[in-house]
Amino acid sequence: MYETFNITIHGAGHIKAGQPCEDYSISTEDALCRIFVAADGHGDSNCPRSSFGSETICRIASEELRSFAVSIEEENWTDRLFDSRWKEPLIRQLITSIFGKWTQTVLDDFNRNPLTDEERAGSRSYIARYDQGERIEHVYGTTMIAGLLTDRYLLLLQQGDGRCDVFYEDGHVDQPIPWDDRCFANVTTSLCDTDAIASCRYHVIDLAVYPISACMAGSDGVEDSFFSMDQMHSYYRELLIYASEHGVKGLLKHLNETLPEFSQKGSRDDTTICGFIDLEKVSSLIHVFVRANRETDLQSSLKLLNDRITSMESGKMEYLQRQMNNAEQIWLKARRSLSPDSLFPPMIPDPEYEEKQKKYENAEKAYNDYKKRYEDLTAERAGMLEQIRRLRAGLPEEAEEADPAQDETHVPADDTDAQTPAHAQAEDADLQTPAHAQAEDSGMAEKPAYPEEEEEDFSWN
Repeated sequence: MYETFNITIHGAGHIKAGQPCEDYSISTEDALCRIFVAADGHGDSNCPRSSFGSETICRIASEELRSFAVSIEEENWTDRLFDSRWKEPLIRQLITSIFGKWTQTVLDDFNRNPLTDEERAGSRSYIARYDQGERIEHVYGTTMIAGLLTDRYLLLLQQGDGRCDVFYEDGHVDQPIPWDDRCFANVTTSLCDTDAIASCRYHVIDLAVYPISACMAGSDGVEDSFFSMDQMHSYYRELLIYASEHGVKGLLKHLNETLPEFSQKGSRDDTTICGFIDLEKVSSLIHVFVRANRETDLQSSLKLLNDRITSMESGKMEYLQRQMNNAEQIWLKARRSLSPDSLFPPMIPDPEYEEKQKKYENAEKAYNDYKKRYEDLTAERAGMLEQIRRLRAGLPEEAEEADPAQDETHVPADDTDAQTPAHAQAEDADLQTPAHAQAEDSGMAEKPAYPEEEEEDFSWN
C-alpha cells in the first residue's frame, strides 16, 4: 500500500537574507487516489508574490487532479491514458484547467491588492509593463511538479525545474518526465510563461506493465545540493531505506530534523520533497539500494581518480624521464673524464663531479617517485573497476580466497591441462571507466611545455 508525504523547509539562504519561503507543497490521499504537488516560487524581486503563486498552484492542482481521477474512473477511461490518440487531449485539457484557474486566481488577487511601494521598487525590470496591465502573472511566478497515483496509473506533471525520481519494482530508477532544456542553472520555465500550457510536460505509467515501489519529487533545492544526478538518486534511496525502517511518519520527522542542515551545507535554497512510498515493496529492495549506492560512491571516487591519472599523463612523467637521462649522461661524462679507463668513480674527491652525481640521483628519485605514484593510482583504479564489476554481478566486493585443502576441484597451478570454469572466464565487457571520467585523446588538455636543461654533446673526442 502506498503512503503519501510532503515536506517543505525554509532555505538557509532565504533565512539569512530575510526572504520568505517561496516553496510550497501539499499531499492528499483517499480511497480513489493519492496526490502530491510541489511548487517553487521564483526568487526574483520582479516576482514579489511568488510565495502566493506557489501555494495557489499546489491547492488548485491537487483539487483538479482529484477531479480528473474521478472523471476517468466514472467514464471508465483509464485505458485511454495509455492510448496516444486519447492521452494528449485528455491530459492537455487537465493542464489547461489547472493553469487557467491559477491565472485567474492570481489576477483576481492583483486586482484586489495592487502592488505596494516596496513591491514596485523591487520590480524595476517589469514595473512599466505591470502598470500597463501586462504580464501580471509574472508577479506570482512559480514552478510545479505534481503526481496522481491510482491503482492503475501514475500521472506526473511538470512545469519548470526540480526533479522527479521513479523507483520501479525491480529497484531501478529513472526520471520519466521529459526534460525542458530551457531549464538550466538559475534559469527555469514557469507557470507565468506565455506558452505554459503548451510547454508543460507530463508522463503516464501503466502500473500493470511497470509497477513502481516509490516516487520521489523535489524542488531544485534538492538537485542543486549534489554534483551529479546519481548522487541525488543515492540520497533518495537512503531516504527510502530510512522509511522502510521507521515508517513514513518517521521519515517526515527525520527530514524535518535534517533538511535545515541539508540546505545550509548544500544549495541554501528552500527545499521540498514529496512523493509516494510502498513500504512493503521498498523493504524488499534494501539490498538493491545498498549495492546501488555503493556503486555510486565507487563511481564518484573513480572519477576523481581518473582526473588525477589524466593529470599525471599530461607529460610530466616524460619530462622527468628526460631530466633524469640528461643528468645521467652529464654525470657519466664527468666520471669518464676523471677516470676514462675505469668503471668506478674517481678515488680523488671532486666537488664538481659529486654535484653532478647528486643531481643525477635527485632526478632519478623524482622520476621513480612520480612513476610509482602513477602505478599505484592505476592499480587502485583497476581495483575499483573490479569492485564495480562484482557489485553489478551480485558478488561480494572482495573475492574470497579459496582454500585448496577444502576445495575438491582445486587444480594445481602447474597443471596446464586444467580449464578455468566458464563462469570464472566471463568478463563484463561493458564495464569500463565511465564515459565522463575517460580521458580521450581529443579531450585531453594540451601538454604543458616543461623547461628542459640544455643537453651537452656526449660524443667522445
